[in-house]
Amino acid sequence: TIVASLYIPLLHSYTSGCVSNTGNGTFVTKNIYSVAYNHAYQDGSGLLVEGMDAFDVKRGKSCNSRYTATAALQNNIAANFSAYYNFHEEIKNNMDLLKRCIDEIELNNYFDSSCCGMATYPDCLLDESDSSNVACPIDDRKDIMGIPIPYDKPGVVL
Repeated sequence: TIVASLYIPLLHSYTSGCVSNTGNGTFVTKNIYSVAYNHAYQDGSGLLVEGMDAFDVKRGKSCNSRYTATAALQNNIAANFSAYYNFHEEIKNNMDLLKRCIDEIELNNYFDSSCCGMATYPDCLLDESDSSNVACPIDDRKDIMGIPIPYDKPGVVL
């Protein structure tokens, strides 16, 4: 009937993986590979678990022995970072205040007039009538073979 025609293919598919009951041998001899595999797996599985446990113990000891030193180092680094960040914020605020208080254009003009014609100010117009007598500030760290090098313009540096 209709139920049998639907059920029989499912039954054959289900029983296709089973060992058949025809032929020579017993159930044990036909399934000896399965028994051997399960026995070996059981032994290997036990060894695997023991090995993983031993590894976890060794890893735990190794991590615990280094924990105190690395935790202290991390705390020290975090404290330094916080101090550097606070210092940076303070410097940034001071530089913002400095930029609001200084007339960069006027300072740059003084540097242009007093350092005109020197190594880092070659493109300025020398005004002979300027009697400001402001000395050009020389950066002693940049003296190259006796040639004086003035400081950069404050408006550029700030």
